[in-house]
Amino acid sequence: MMLSSMVGPFCLSWTSLQQREGGTASNFARSLDGEKDMSELGFGRIWTSPAAAGSNAGLGGGLAWAWDPHLCAALLPVMRENAAGLDLVTCSDLRSSFERALAAWERVHRRISFHEVQCDLRPGEAWTDACPRVELWVTSFAGSSSPPPPPAHDGDQVASTDPVYAYSSQLGRLLRLTNGVELQSHSTVEIVRAQIVFGGGSDVCWYLDSWFCGALHALRDSLFLTIGAALWGAFSFSLIYWLLRLWHARRFGVGARHWSGIAATVWLVLLVAPVPLLRGVIAPCRECFDFEAASVHEVGHALGLGHPNGGGANVYQRALAAGLPLNASECLNPWRGVRQGTPPGAAIDAEAGCSPAGEGEGE
Repeated sequence: MMLSSMVGPFCLSWTSLQQREGGTASNFARSLDGEKDMSELGFGRIWTSPAAAGSNAGLGGGLAWAWDPHLCAALLPVMRENAAGLDLVTCSDLRSSFERALAAWERVHRRISFHEVQCDLRPGEAWTDACPRVELWVTSFAGSSSPPPPPAHDGDQVASTDPVYAYSSQLGRLLRLTNGVELQSHSTVEIVRAQIVFGGGSDVCWYLDSWFCGALHALRDSLFLTIGAALWGAFSFSLIYWLLRLWHARRFGVGARHWSGIAATVWLVLLVAPVPLLRGVIAPCRECFDFEAASVHEVGHALGLGHPNGGGANVYQRALAAGLPLNASECLNPWRGVRQGTPPGAAIDAEAGCSPAGEGEGE
């Protein structure tokens, strides 16, 4: 089944969007065992995987995604790497970053794939009406039907994903999982479309250089402050040096021809370089958000995964967590081996946390 297998290579526990609505692992297991009267508490809020090879329903044929033509105009002004009038990040760079995020999920499961389609919106037109083929719409808060984010730095205010759901009864089909099992309840909720929305205003900024900023994030705060203090110190000392130089030249009439060329060059670099380096290179890594990481995160929501620290308890699959293959029974119903909490000995991110953090064998 896609949801449990696609998280296996990356993490030992997860949450699903259906858990946020009150579903539990035991109810999900009953759904896969064929129980019909599960209302909305059974497994769901994922994409169907059609049996017919030529079907485009759900994951069939890959998910068609489209990039809002106005998205770059909203994001480029808040890309902090575009400093000192230099356009170091272009619209093409943003699109490539999002495509890498999609590719990261394609590597997780053979049934997950994406292909781009074009969607040109007229003013005031909804993407669901203008582009019926689009299943994943990528836009900004300015161009979406979602309300604008509050002025704070929480995950859903920086970027969010809004799935569009439908009941199996409305679609005239049963939701089929990637292992071939069909959920027999016509009350099953299925994802049929999703909208990924990125913030792009005065309260949000982004960066693209994940490799460089990742190395900085690995530094302790004290070391980062030391680097900042060193850069500001270099700028301050060089400013004082040049002010004294100018005062000395005017006071004693000593011209620039008497200055050391090498020393003057060094002091000039120390005057000019620190502030752009700090504001355009170092500070964005600490003050802004990683666009590619956010894209990977939001695509995960679009596929049916929830937040690890809110909206449902973390769960794990015993065999997957232990690195063991699923037996024949659990292959058809992986949720039979799912337990609440995190696996024994799992490392918990102290800053992000998870809900709940701990080990458990029951619901």
